[in-house]
Amino acid sequence: MRQRDVEAYAQCSRERLAEWLQGVAGPAPLAHKDDNLEIYDSAFGRVSIAFPFGEGRFASLYFTGPERPWDTDVDLARRLAADLGVTIRCDPGEAYPQVDRLSPVFLEIEGRRESLIAWP
Repeated sequence: MRQRDVEAYAQCSRERLAEWLQGVAGPAPLAHKDDNLEIYDSAFGRVSIAFPFGEGRFASLYFTGPERPWDTDVDLARRLAADLGVTIRCDPGEAYPQVDRLSPVFLEIEGRRESLIAWP
């Protein structure tokens, strides 16, 4: 089922996520920037990159528009892991129905390995 918005957390710099975004979505001009947030207007709609997150090691990539090619957080996370080769975390969502929606459990993807972790 298609989520309203998708988000994943990458263990890399905001600059690297912005470069990745430009590579998959084409030109994405910066629409807003402050100390911990950048918002881009892309072919996939508005995209936010927030940093730092999770002990300062992760940056959040958040798509709000329906134009994006990923239906779920997990779809986006798998693509990021494949393209960037870094640790990615996301809400496991419906891909892991055994996980309570309100729990602090996240899906962590490293290479082709996926595991469920507690992430406060």
